[in-house]
Amino acid sequence: ISLDLGAAKAALPSGLVHVHGFPIELFRRTAMVDHVRVTLDGRSRVGEIDGLGIYKTAEATVKILLVGPADKPRVELTSEPPMDKQQILAMLLYGKSPSELDADQSATVGNAENALTGGAFGLGSLYLFASTPIEHVGYDPATKSYSVKLRIPGGAEVLTLRTHKPD
Repeated sequence: ISLDLGAAKAALPSGLVHVHGFPIELFRRTAMVDHVRVTLDGRSRVGEIDGLGIYKTAEATVKILLVGPADKPRVELTSEPPMDKQQILAMLLYGKSPSELDADQSATVGNAENALTGGAFGLGSLYLFASTPIEHVGYDPATKSYSVKLRIPGGAEVLTLRTHKPD
C-alpha cells in the first residue's frame, strides 16, 4: 500500500491511496488484484475509486473494473475473448457457460446482472459475494432490493441476506 496524503488544518485529506497488486480468492477461484487507487480531493469525504481485478482461465481472461465514487462504484466486466455480461457472470459464479447452467443458476446469473446494472451492490457486498459461494441471487429493480443465499464454507448451511438499497 502506498499513501500520498495531505490535509490542511480542519480540512479533509487529499491525495492518493494506492493498493498494489496481490493474489485474491474471488468466487472461489484464484484471481489477481492488479491495483486499487482511491483519490481524495479534499472537498468530499468520498474518494474516487479505480480498481482492476483479473481472473484467468484456459478459455478467457476476465477483467473486473471498479470505477467511480468509492461509496457507489460501478462494476464493469470485460473479457478476452469478448463475452457478454451473462457469459462472464456464469463463468465467475459457477465456472460454466450459460448453456451449462440449470434453471436456478440461470436465474441467479440474470438477477446478478440486473443488480449490477442497477447499482444495487455496494463495495462491501461485492467483496462478500465474491468470497462466499453463492446459491441464489434475487433482485427487484423497482425497489433496488436484493436477496442472496450464501453457502457457508465447511458446511451445508445456507445464509440468506436481504437488503434494500435506498435511492
